[in-house]
Amino acid sequence: MRLKVHWAIIFLLMLITPLTVGATTKTSFLPTGFSAKFEQKYISKLSGKEKKSYGKIAYRYPGRLRFEVIKPNRVLFITNPTDTWYYTAPYLKGEKGGLSHRSTGNGLPTQFFDSLKRGLKSNPLYTVKWSKKRVAQLTFSKKSAQRMGVAKAVLTFQGKGRHQFLQINHIRLIYIDGKRVTISLDQIRSNSKLKDQVFIFSDKNDR
Repeated sequence: MRLKVHWAIIFLLMLITPLTVGATTKTSFLPTGFSAKFEQKYISKLSGKEKKSYGKIAYRYPGRLRFEVIKPNRVLFITNPTDTWYYTAPYLKGEKGGLSHRSTGNGLPTQFFDSLKRGLKSNPLYTVKWSKKRVAQLTFSKKSAQRMGVAKAVLTFQGKGRHQFLQINHIRLIYIDGKRVTISLDQIRSNSKLKDQVFIFSDKNDR
């Protein structure tokens, strides 16, 4: 039961399938890599109450993501172009945590971030509409939505001037089944030198 609950928490509800992002430019909206702390919120279908989790995220283009929930309970999702790991920490010290490994990569969250290489202009993957000066709504094409499970994404920017990825402080994901998840980012930093080891599960260091 615990495994199912946390699987829902990490917005990984759809099958792992590749998504073609296409050509990128030197002035791409999405940095080559970034790291940040996050707060995640969603409404539980069972209780109807708001649930929160806190953790940290690291991403490197293309197809590499490390998403770690630190509290209330530690959960770790790692994916790269060839492998995906999902780990849940044990309830008690000395017990063995739950680990699943799949020899396929580029899961749903990675597809979403990869797609942002397209920037804040409408493109074949999604259309962009500004509801407010600092709020962009991305509506995914039917094909993209079916692959990722995400119908819309709302990006809220802080600060002034040009809209840059590092200015995002909220990402709201609206799934095709109606589920809504809000990710609040903090201490977001560009980091193009994240090593491959960050995106490989280590039995020694990650348990």
